[in-house]
Amino acid sequence: YGKIVDHPNFSPRIVEYMTDPMWVDCRESAHYPAIFLRNLQEPFLIWEQAFDSQLTNMARETLLVLGSLPREIFVEDLESAVRKFTAESGEEVRTASFRAALAELQGNFVVIRRDRENDIVMFHNPSIQDFIEGYLDKNPDIYKRLLKGAYFFEQVHWTCRRIETELASQRMESQMGRPLYATLSAQPCALTNYSSGRGNSSYKGRGRLQPGSR
Repeated sequence: YGKIVDHPNFSPRIVEYMTDPMWVDCRESAHYPAIFLRNLQEPFLIWEQAFDSQLTNMARETLLVLGSLPREIFVEDLESAVRKFTAESGEEVRTASFRAALAELQGNFVVIRRDRENDIVMFHNPSIQDFIEGYLDKNPDIYKRLLKGAYFFEQVHWTCRRIETELASQRMESQMGRPLYATLSAQPCALTNYSSGRGNSSYKGRGRLQPGSR
């Protein structure tokens, strides 16, 4: 139990999946702990099953956009990025729909915490970020959608790094100009630590744009 609970990829979603009768009933009890730990170590199949069949389309697109953003950002910045991403396909996202998708993801796929007046969102654990990146690699056309629908410069930078091989072939250079220009006026969304009260307290705030970092 300790190895499971303390595992860095532990999440309620994996516990729910691994305690489903389809996993429990057909395994010998002696082998079950090892199978559980293996799925914690390599949870891609679990996330794929949940992503494809248990999430709404709005929740899936929110995760894809979050994958293109820095490790932790303000919820309001994620909403802006999701709005821009979906607008490229003609979909208008209302705040209520976005908040419903975020509530759907919270606890299993993402973590939201309060920092002063702001809500900060990030992936629940590194394995989910890895899954999203793997999913995008298997569906490279989504990279083009992310580039075209980028709201922040950090998204353009991240997407170009992920598809640098394709960019090198010059098949996408013509598509970079408009997204790059459109994001230059946006305030950076990457967060950094600030201190106040002579260093007695700290808080998160948007940092300066640093193209060389994620």
